[in-house]
Amino acid sequence: MSRHALARPESVGSRGHLYGGSPVRDLVGQWSAGRDLEDNRRHVTAVQQATGRYPGLYGGSYLKELLGGNADPILAQCWFWLAEYGPVPHVPEGWPTWTLWQYTDGAFGPEPHTVAGVGRCDRDLFNGDISQLQRLWGAPVP
Repeated sequence: MSRHALARPESVGSRGHLYGGSPVRDLVGQWSAGRDLEDNRRHVTAVQQATGRYPGLYGGSYLKELLGGNADPILAQCWFWLAEYGPVPHVPEGWPTWTLWQYTDGAFGPEPHTVAGVGRCDRDLFNGDISQLQRLWGAPVP
């Protein structure tokens, strides 16, 4: 995510995504190609310096491979969005738990795989209550 994207969230592209008011570093699939630990540390540090908070980190097997079973003190400052299709989440070292867990892509992983009116799709769980989710997303909390 560039400084321009931080100033104009609607322009966030391939370097990261913006969900609600919370930037997220994507380390899954095509977005992760060629990103090493140092590149990711620079990115999340730049986001923290520009916004005052660390972004989310969306990752699965590639992130676990990068970490090599070790915690990273900089990346561990990010809230963690686990992409892992299976019945039990496996969180990498450095995070006590997941914040969001994408448990299916609509084909693999535990049920349910569908949403009424949408069909098969990614499904995620949030590890908290509605007020915690609103705070994470930067939404007003009643």
